[in-house]
Parts: sequence; C-alpha cells; structure tokens
Amino acid sequence: MNDFSSSNTITSDMNRRLVFVTILVVIFASMVSTLYALVEINQSLRPELERKAHVTANSIHEDMNRALDAGIPFEKIAGVKSYLDGIVSKYDEFLYIYVTTPQDELVFRGGDEDFVFDPTLLKDASLGQTERAGQEDVLGHFSNGFMQLLSLTPFFGDHQRDVLTAPIELKYDGQVYGKIYIGLDGYFIRGELTNVFFDILIILVTVVLVSFEFILVMVMMNVSLPIFKVEEILRKQSNSDFGRISHTKRWGDEINNLITLLNNTSVDLQERYKRLHERVFSKDAGAAREFEKLGKRFNLQGMLMASGSQASVIDARIPLFVFSFAEELQKSFMPLYVDELYRPVLGLSRDMIIGLPIAIFMFVIAAITPFAGSWADKFGNKRLFLFGLFPAITGYIGCALANDIYDVLVWRSSTAIGYAIITISCQGYIAAVVSKENRAKGMAVFVGVLMSATMCGTAIGGIIADRIGYHPVFFISAVFAACAGLLAWRMLSSDVRDEKQQVATEIGASKKPSAMRVLIKNTRFVALVAFCAIPTKIVLTGFFYYLIPLYLVSLGTSTAETGRIMMLYSFIIIPISPIAARFVDRTQKVKELVVFGSLFSGLLLVVFSYYETVWALVAAVALLGVAHGIIKAPLIAAVMEACEDEKDVGRTQVLGILRTSERVGSVMGPLLIGALLSFTSYAGAMGMLGGLILVITLAMFFIFNNSAVKQTAEG
Repeated sequence: MNDFSSSNTITSDMNRRLVFVTILVVIFASMVSTLYALVEINQSLRPELERKAHVTANSIHEDMNRALDAGIPFEKIAGVKSYLDGIVSKYDEFLYIYVTTPQDELVFRGGDEDFVFDPTLLKDASLGQTERAGQEDVLGHFSNGFMQLLSLTPFFGDHQRDVLTAPIELKYDGQVYGKIYIGLDGYFIRGELTNVFFDILIILVTVVLVSFEFILVMVMMNVSLPIFKVEEILRKQSNSDFGRISHTKRWGDEINNLITLLNNTSVDLQERYKRLHERVFSKDAGAAREFEKLGKRFNLQGMLMASGSQASVIDARIPLFVFSFAEELQKSFMPLYVDELYRPVLGLSRDMIIGLPIAIFMFVIAAITPFAGSWADKFGNKRLFLFGLFPAITGYIGCALANDIYDVLVWRSSTAIGYAIITISCQGYIAAVVSKENRAKGMAVFVGVLMSATMCGTAIGGIIADRIGYHPVFFISAVFAACAGLLAWRMLSSDVRDEKQQVATEIGASKKPSAMRVLIKNTRFVALVAFCAIPTKIVLTGFFYYLIPLYLVSLGTSTAETGRIMMLYSFIIIPISPIAARFVDRTQKVKELVVFGSLFSGLLLVVFSYYETVWALVAAVALLGVAHGIIKAPLIAAVMEACEDEKDVGRTQVLGILRTSERVGSVMGPLLIGALLSFTSYAGAMGMLGGLILVITLAMFFIFNNSAVKQTAEG
C-alpha cells in the first residue's frame, strides 16, 4: 500500500502546483462573485426599503385625509405624534417620520427625537432621488453601487445614520397641503449588508474548502497516481525489472495509455521469453535451467507486481468529508431545536433535557464504537461504511419529522449508530494505509477532514436554518449522507485490512484476550484517555455544542451568527492540527503538547467567563480551537504509539476503544453543563468547567512527572 506522503518527485511537485493554481482560481472567482453579489444586494436593498417607506407614507396620507374629511384642519389634527411614534417603533428600519408643509416647514414628527430637523436635508433627499433615476448603464450601476457599499464600511463615508427617503406629497381635493419624509436607519442597512456579507463569506470559505478536498482527490487519482505508476514502471525497468505493474485503467488519457503501453511491452517481452524457454527446454534441460536464471534476474516469469498505490488516505477524504458535513449541519441549532420541542421528562430540569439529545447521541456512539472496530476488521472498512448509512439517513429523516423530545432522542440515537460505524471505518482505513513513521500525519488528515466538514457544516446549517427553519436541514443532511455513500462505494478499496489484526484472527479468536482487558493494563494508554481524551470531549460537547448556542442566543445573536461564531473553532483547528502533528513527528514531545493544550483550554474558559459579551465568546471559541488543535492529532498518535507493542490488539480496535472512551466524556459534557445551569448562569457554568479542566490537567502533569522520575531512577 502506498503511504499518503510522497517524496520530492515530479509527482508531488505537480500535485502541489495543480492544487495551488486551481485553488487560486476558485478563490479569485469566489471573491469576484461575492463583490458582485454584495453590490447587487446593496443596490436592491435600499430601493426596497424606500418602497416600504412609500407604502407607509401613503397609509399615513389616507389617515390624514380622513381627518380632513371630518373637517379637522391639517395643523390641528390631534394625536399625530403618538400615531407616528407607533409606526416608527413597529419597523426597525425607520428612525423618524416628518410631516411638513409644502414649503418644508415641520408640522408633526414621530420617532427618534435626537435628530435635529434640517430643511436643507429634505431638499437633498428630493434631488438625490432625481439623480439616481439617471443611472441606467451597467457600468454606472455597478460603480454607483460599489461606492454606496464603500460608504457603509468603517473606513469610508461620513456614516450619517439617517437616510431620508424622497417625499410623498399630501393632497386633498387636488391641492398639495403637505409632505411626508421618512428617515431610514443607515445602521440597519449596514447591519443587513453585514449579515449578507458574512453569509456570503461563509459560503465562499465553504466553496474553497470543498473545492480543495475534491481537487486534491481528483488530482491525486487522475494525475499524480498515474504518473507515480509511470515512474514506478520506468524505475523498475531501468533496474532490469520487466515485471508488469497491476493497473486499472480509468479512461483513455495519455498517462494511462503510456502505462498500458509500458505494461504491454513487458508482456510482449515475457511472451518471447516463454517461447524461447520452451524451445531451449525441448533441446537441452540443463541449458533451460541456466536460461531460467536469466528470466529471474530480469523478472520475466510473467509475474504481476502489485502496485504500491492501490489504497491511499486520499480514498477516504471525500466520503468522510461529505458525511461529516451532513452531520454537522445541525450542530449550530440542535439545543434551540430541542428547546422548541421541550416537555418534562423524568422530572429533569429544562437545561438537562435540552442537553439530553447530545448526551444520548454520544452515549450511543460510545456503545457502538467498540463493536464497529471489530466489525471493520471482520467485514472491511468499505462495507462497514455503506452499512452505517442506513441508520444515519433514517435518523435524519426521523428528526425532520419529530413531534416531541422522545422522537428526537430515538432518531438521534439511530444517527449516532451510523456516525459511529462510518467514522471508525474511515479512521481504521487510514490507520491501515499509513506507515508507522507517518502515523501522526495520517491522523492529522483524518482530523483535518473532520474539522473542515465541521466548519462548513456548522456555518451553512446555521444560515439555512435561519432562513427556512430547522426541519428542512435534516432532509438536506439525509441527501448529503446518501451522496457520501455513493462516493464511498466508488472510491474506497475493498481489500484494506489491519494486517496485525488479521494475524491475530488467524491465530484464533478464542485464544485472544479481550482488547479492553489488555489495554486497561497499559498505563500510558489509560493516562492519555483519562486525563486528556475524556476531559477534551467534555469541553467540546458541554461547552461548545451545548452551552455556546444557548449563551449566544441569550446575548441576542441569530442562528446564522451563532453558526458563524462556532465555525471559528474548526477554522482554527485546520491549520493548527497539522503543525502540531509535524512537531510531534520531529520532537516526540507528546506529553508536553497534551499538557499545554489541556491547561490552555481550562484557563481560557475561566478567564473569558468574566466577560459576558459576544466578543468574549468569539475569543473563547477561537482560542479553544487553538487548544484542541494542539491536542487532537498528537493524542491519537500517542495512543497508537502507546499500544504499538500490544500484539493481541489491532489498530482499529485501539482506535475503537479510544473513541469509546472519548464518548464517555462526550456524554458527560452536556449533562454536566445542564446540571451546572440548574443553579448558576451561563458564565458561571463556563468558569466552573474551566476550573475542573485545570484541576484534571494539573493532576495529569504530576502523574506524568512522577512517572518520568521513576523511569530515570530505574534507568
């Protein structure tokens, strides 16, 4: 099997260049489309608000005329101010309403009293409407819209908050007796454009990440790996090895045609050798045996050489990414969705019940993961991936149709079964493909794909839910999960197995001790799981998945904004995790990174619990991404290294038990936060959780330190 890392050859160089150039093109195209979309939205938003203002002004006009019909003079109409105040308070985009004489002398006003009435601004509003009507050409339309867009940014424009609409004349019996001006809130316009900008930015980032995943896989499968096979054949033939390379031809491109030609040349040479050998053997057996030595030297025995590129980490990237994306779509609003379906359950508090689906989800994953690990070794990772789709898709559809909290618990449990099976199958696939020397990098690929999917799914799910509701998001998840199954069916290799586990199986399952019984005696494994893996998951599910959505909504953020903020966690982990993995591979300072990352996560929760603001939570989420990015890949590599000498336990089983142990923390997280929220605030629960992590990490530090001292003394 071919390792995912490639040497500094023409293959890897071409791979980097193709991916880099393609991503640059995608980014440029996305930025241009983003700018165009913002300009168009800005150009259409203000006219829409002005039309709404005109409709409101016409309604006021009709009410004024009713008073005139009753014989009340215009200036003597009573209750106009409270009437106008009520209209302004009803619409967030209105700041004030002026009712003037035909000569722009103020008669009535409603709304914000802080704005000084200025007749010159009324004239500018009328002139501005006339000037805007002259902009007709496309270039002028775009230029005008772009300048308006710049005027709304913090770096350009005078930032005048009120934007007057063109006046509506008040007429009665054909005579103009006044005008109505409505002041639009420029900050409202800026806020709406800001929301649109961030939504488009999220989509842009998602497009880039998805493009990167697909481009990387397509380049590797259709360009780099075929070139690698060409290099392999030429290298072997230059070393007098004319064996044929196994090759599955995808389609008739030039590289694959070259591979076929080189293989056919080897086959032709082998056929000639075979005929010549038969001719020599019929005349002189001794000479034939000498001739066979020549055939072995040049590998002309007709043997098929297995290519080293039959299975790769690349195979699992896209299926894992698409399925994880489907699962993460609901993460930004799941506590809010459960809150809508709340009903008392077993006397638990509301906060405990809101966290219950997350806890049940993690509990089921913890229960299924050990079995999934052994199933992967028995049935194969590809078959297991496809099997896991059935409970996952069923769970998504069931959640979309849920009527109460019990439905959510049942269907999230179904999804959890599929999630556990699919993730452990992909993790086992990667572990079986990579070599011992590149294990941390291989696990960094796994973590990086999950984080990319988490970042995209969480943010996109929040945007979709904010616009069309919670229920449709689950149907969308089901569709993406089905797409992941099709990709896995096409891309995953069926013959990938954990060789170590296969040997153990051949020895006899009845003679093999329980994997859990073996690993529980491994001090390094137990220490890593108890003091790092479990606490990290407590923070992830308790603070990030449960507390953050509720806390942010309590501070006034929308579902879309919550998704954007939660996206930062994965956005930070994506670059940090590979850096930490490379650091571990070079220095082997696993314990130091684990301790530092855990201390950092606990400390930031304590510190930012004192600042009950949205920006404090933004900083906490971002820094938590740094802390967990430091821990994730090195932790997996450290666990694999700690269990390397356990001959009776396969890699997939080790990963399965690690995942099960992590899910213990995942179950504890929301239940712990729910219990804390029963008697304290969001900030208080956040600070207490941080303090708990600090205590656990300090205990881990002292245990590791004492262990190192004992090893030194014994040495």
